[in-house]
Amino acid sequence: MSFTFTRLTIGKKIVLGYVASGLVTIIVGVYAITSLGGLSKLNSSIVTKDFPAIETVKRMEDSLLAQDLYEKRYLIIKDPGIQKIFTERGEEFKRGVIRLQSLYGKESAPLLEIIRLHTEYEALFKEEVQFIESKREWSASKISEQKLKPRVDELFRLLQYRGDEARVAQETKLQLANSLGEKAFSITLFLTLLSLIVGIMFATFLTLN
Repeated sequence: MSFTFTRLTIGKKIVLGYVASGLVTIIVGVYAITSLGGLSKLNSSIVTKDFPAIETVKRMEDSLLAQDLYEKRYLIIKDPGIQKIFTERGEEFKRGVIRLQSLYGKESAPLLEIIRLHTEYEALFKEEVQFIESKREWSASKISEQKLKPRVDELFRLLQYRGDEARVAQETKLQLANSLGEKAFSITLFLTLLSLIVGIMFATFLTLN
């Protein structure tokens, strides 16, 4: 091998040196691009799925809390205007459901249960309104305590579960991204040094031969 190399012309030796250095450089580039692709996918998933899910769940919790508050206020004040606010908050909640469906799919088990419970919750509130309008306050209070409250509690539990799941996914991806970034930096540095060493070796061979 040494004999063959020494018989090459200076031009061929230079070309061979460039080829060897180029191959190492290509390897460095390919690995760097691959690593960046992996980091990009993780960051994209966090930005387009996990973070929007966390924010959407928070808004849904606020809407549901407002509905619960106005439902109880209606029992006391019996103001028809409260029904409108209750309905508006319900529409906000439904928009949140649609947003989560776009992120997790329409057949997601927790979402199907959330839709069912919220539909029942609003239907029961309408029954409560009818009881109030017919002067049957005791029946309205009973339906509020025995039927609406359990559904609100379960809805909050399901929303908390979905929010916690998104936060765990976000944290896991952030840790993975950090680990992948550190690994990519170390390996890229190693390959860069290897490229430099190869270049120095060929330069030495050219000088000695």
